[in-house]
Amino acid sequence: MENGTVVLYYRANMERYIWNSFTVNPPDVHIDHIDIRNEGEGVDFNVYTVGFTDFKEARLHVQPILNDFVDRLVVYFQRVISDPVFMNAAGSFSQPDGSILKAMEDSGYGNTLFSSSVSVGPMTLGPGHEEKMKEALLKAPPKENYYHRYRKVLDTHDKIDCFMSLYRLMEAMFSPEGIQAPIDNAIRQLRPGVPYTERPIDPDDIKASTKPAKYETLYTRLRNEVSHHRKGVDLATSRDEIRQHLGEFSILVKEAIERQPV
Repeated sequence: MENGTVVLYYRANMERYIWNSFTVNPPDVHIDHIDIRNEGEGVDFNVYTVGFTDFKEARLHVQPILNDFVDRLVVYFQRVISDPVFMNAAGSFSQPDGSILKAMEDSGYGNTLFSSSVSVGPMTLGPGHEEKMKEALLKAPPKENYYHRYRKVLDTHDKIDCFMSLYRLMEAMFSPEGIQAPIDNAIRQLRPGVPYTERPIDPDDIKASTKPAKYETLYTRLRNEVSHHRKGVDLATSRDEIRQHLGEFSILVKEAIERQPV
């Protein structure tokens, strides 16, 4: 191990998937390369760094890079992944007398933080996935960090709350002012066949009959039915519809994030 080299090992909980080890080379002067693998219970990151004087300096530099990687893997897999946790490190550092100190640092966690509760067997990813993951990890990020927001949304346990948070994420990307037409335009570009129906007339709007009809996509309709009282709408039915369409809407939002300008 050369002077100033630190190798850090991190793990993030992610069940079910298995893939062969692959290497990424982030555009960072202090990162030589990162080896990434998953044997079914956790994502292992072995980070090879250069130019640090101690372990703390290396960890402070590496942690946000791996946090971003995990955000991107969540978007890629549509699956919750825990924060990457430092496990141990090995390094070599110059001393004042010119000697080289080789040292190790251990978090003491071992594998006690990572236990499997998944009830189905692991799924081994086929050829080609490593290159796709590498592309996802190294792709230039959008101007806003939608990856991290999406990761936090997927960790929402209540399906209705998850749907509403996904819709707010679409709002942040396409209509920060809260106007729904741009959101529906984006939805229809991604899903041209999505149901698009006339919005009910507001009974409190005395001029409603003189205004042109407004339309809304399936997802906007469900969002509005849960957020606002609509005459004749059964809230329980709307909530059941949300649970039915949550998976497809989650994929749609994922695709919207991946198409954001950098």
